[in-house]
Amino acid sequence: MAGAGGIKIDIDARQIGAVGDKFARAKARMPAAMAHAVATVGPVAMGAMKRELPAQTGLQRKTIDKALKGAVRGPTYVIKSKGGNIRLKYFRARETAEGVSAAPWNARKVFPQTFIMAGWWPNRTKPIARGQVLRRKGKAKYPMEVVKSGLYIAEEMVTGPSAAAFYNTVAMLLPSIIEGVITGAIIGGGAEKAAQDAAAADVLKRYSHVSLNDPLPF
Repeated sequence: MAGAGGIKIDIDARQIGAVGDKFARAKARMPAAMAHAVATVGPVAMGAMKRELPAQTGLQRKTIDKALKGAVRGPTYVIKSKGGNIRLKYFRARETAEGVSAAPWNARKVFPQTFIMAGWWPNRTKPIARGQVLRRKGKAKYPMEVVKSGLYIAEEMVTGPSAAAFYNTVAMLLPSIIEGVITGAIIGGGAEKAAQDAAAADVLKRYSHVSLNDPLPF
């Protein structure tokens, strides 16, 4: 307010206290807000990764879905991969006269001295081991071994297009969702769960048209 001697500014300490209380509440709620944001973005990012892996590995999408599972662990999202060295059977294997043709890393080639069927050519119609690709260990008929590809999903998911899709999705969505949760549910004082869900839904809707190969929008 203005006075005879100049300008006087009055500050209501109660207002400062109210702001301080909001920030104190915000600090207390941040862990839960972060966990909610991660739980929202994690499955979306894993879905982006799964879309890239079939072309990257040569595996069918249903195989990828069985192998990868995601779970929320507090403020982190963990993706676990089952299985090790993937058997050649799962790479669209088919028998030829020269050996089995299969496509690990989505690059088809023939693996000499391997087979799937029993019998003499050209009447080989019965798989020996439910479609597994086999190779004899020596010159004798037995023993035989199942042929594997050398490809590990756990290694593929953290390299190449699949890793880029995952991290691009996180970078695209997570900051905006966290910002919405902070301003809406925490600082704004709204209903926390409803504001969190609204913030997440808004961001996912705004970026639903963006291709993972596009430049990031910020």
